[in-house]
Amino acid sequence: MTTFGIIYEEPPQRCEQCDVIAETRPYGLNHEEVCFDCAMKDEAVTEMRMKEYLTLGGDVEDGR
Repeated sequence: MTTFGIIYEEPPQRCEQCDVIAETRPYGLNHEEVCFDCAMKDEAVTEMRMKEYLTLGGDVEDGR
């Protein structure tokens, strides 16, 4: 069975790293809500968190 996540625009929130008000995602090292600029400071972690988010917390390697 395949699962998937949905990406959609969310209301602005405070970035938990830089305190700017912007659209955020839970892509921080410890799943903090971060803005795009902060997410791009560590692209490897952001990619890993994004894959977890899109697969609803499943195995990142095989998409389950």
